[in-house]
Amino acid sequence: MQSQSPSDREEDFVLVVEGVAELNAEVENALFESGCDDATVSVRSGRIFLSFTRISPRAGGRF
Repeated sequence: MQSQSPSDREEDFVLVVEGVAELNAEVENALFESGCDDATVSVRSGRIFLSFTRISPRAGGRF
């Protein structure tokens, strides 16, 4: 986990995975190995969503 400075803030965002028919071990492993190891994975209406909360540094104290 990154250390957070006073000028950093947490950002929430969601990625929609396209072109994948089903969530299986192969897809999960590929996502993990590509840096999505901190995502919450969900499937809704047959679509795969990756939800993240990451620390985003502010440039010059402003976002």
